[in-house]
Amino acid sequence: MKIGVGILAGGKSSRMGRDKAELPYNGNSFLENLVNEFKSNEIIVSSNTNYNIDEVEYVKDKYSNIGPISGILEILKKSKNKYNFIIGVDMQNINYEFLEYITEFVSSEYKVFSAKYDNKLNPLGAIYSKEMIPIIENAIEKKDYKLINLIEKDFSKVVDLKYSKFNRSILDNINTKKDYNRFLRKNILAICGKKNSGKTTFITKVVENLRKKNYNIAVIKHDGHDFDIEENTDTGKYISAGANAVSIFSEYKYMCIENKHNDVEDLINLFREYDLIIIEGMKNSNFDKFEIVRKENSSNIISQKKLKGIITDIDSLGNRYKNRFYLNEIEKFSEFIIKNYI
Repeated sequence: MKIGVGILAGGKSSRMGRDKAELPYNGNSFLENLVNEFKSNEIIVSSNTNYNIDEVEYVKDKYSNIGPISGILEILKKSKNKYNFIIGVDMQNINYEFLEYITEFVSSEYKVFSAKYDNKLNPLGAIYSKEMIPIIENAIEKKDYKLINLIEKDFSKVVDLKYSKFNRSILDNINTKKDYNRFLRKNILAICGKKNSGKTTFITKVVENLRKKNYNIAVIKHDGHDFDIEENTDTGKYISAGANAVSIFSEYKYMCIENKHNDVEDLINLFREYDLIIIEGMKNSNFDKFEIVRKENSSNIISQKKLKGIITDIDSLGNRYKNRFYLNEIEKFSEFIIKNYI
């Protein structure tokens, strides 16, 4: 089955402050990335700007200031295909594999095929039939511009992604500068140092400071060896008995323990919605690093790459590093983090 691809790139990008279609990522613009991903399909871009990308057709909104519903209408009118996969230019996690998956649910019984995750409906990253043209025109005539109202009708098929290989990030939008920084993973830093240098104490104080400023912070602690679960706890008893995974939860929080090899990338994905991710340790990683250097263990810097600054109690190190913070400069370090990582 041939499926056209419609890319909505006509938004004002007011929250981003610049044209999202032209945001750089992996050596290309956002729009170029999507065109490359779906280059085997007919591609129509809804935008008043011509981005001079080969083999792409453009349509302009007939109706102004009513949101993406106008762009979808013009894409469906222009397309040579009965079905079209409609995405936003800021949906940079979307891929051809996901399109193939949604296509499996296309049938003549429905006119829209969308997805949901955790009961959140997504009107984009969805397939629209050309049969939706008169329905959309009627909605516009009634000044009902909300896409969600289209996919809540009985002619809409909603696919629950919890039964698929895809996680919720596949349909993420990048709307703000903060979203963009998270997407580029500029909101991650590691604080390293020799054993007993005070990493946990310093990180704790920074977290307390940033939380007072209403930022949401995640901390990942890396143990270079392994860590033990106390056997006298219920979770410890289950692990000792041979359980592969244990979870404990209350109304306010939960904790999961798995006996398996873990990659820090899995944890970062788990915390992707937080304003800042601080990693304790991982001195050899590719993350930006700030190392704690104390008088009693100052003989060598242990971070091998991407050292962005030091945190120290040694006055003589002040001129050797561009970014130097004293251990008691929690506010100064926090403001630096807000400016450069959040």
